[in-house]
Amino acid sequence: MNGSDEMTRFVLEGPHFRPVELPGESGFVIALRGPVKVGDRTLETGEVTGFSGRATVAARAVGACALAFVRPVADASLEGRLSPAEVRADEVLARLAPLLANEDTANEVARPLAEAFAARLRELAGADAITDPVVRAAVRLAEGDELPSIVELAKQVGVSRASLVRRFRADVGESPGRYLSGVRLRRAAHRLLTTSDGLAAIAHDIGYASEFAFSRAFKRRYGVAPGIYRRTAGGSLRMCA
Repeated sequence: MNGSDEMTRFVLEGPHFRPVELPGESGFVIALRGPVKVGDRTLETGEVTGFSGRATVAARAVGACALAFVRPVADASLEGRLSPAEVRADEVLARLAPLLANEDTANEVARPLAEAFAARLRELAGADAITDPVVRAAVRLAEGDELPSIVELAKQVGVSRASLVRRFRADVGESPGRYLSGVRLRRAAHRLLTTSDGLAAIAHDIGYASEFAFSRAFKRRYGVAPGIYRRTAGGSLRMCA
């Protein structure tokens, strides 16, 4: 791990009889070839499970293979399990899963794709996975169309900014500012892959003062400039269509 809170990709191939502890506090695991054991859950080929807290993975059978994307901070909203049918039934997950499973997908491309995959898992789980009702309301607002500031968000849920920051960190595992930034940048990444909109227009629409500020934030979070991401990840999506 590099000390940031971005997702890092790990692969475990069987037979590996002793469970391996994943180096992070949350993430998700895809069973490329089952059976794969994640904690006390056994995944068959194509199944996906999210985890929060320390997790162990074991691929005991010959040829079994697990792919994990791990984040060093907690994210309770990733808890849950999806069958292959549920993955295929969701348009976003169905497109992203083969790209994440492809070992030829470069790390700088896989990272933002994994972020998008995790974001969709959160959406499917819903904000109800968050225990604090104030934070749950704030997350629903943050995921809406308005893209509020932290001050506006705190006002809308009826608490002080300091209280929101404290409660958000305790329940979600990151600050509301970083969460809001993640929402904006995930939307930007989606537009980069699905539209021909210019960087300046995207930057303006998601609340950045300039194209330069947007590009800097995108690269800081995902490790690659938005223009390069559009060319590289966009090409990958077309290849898998």
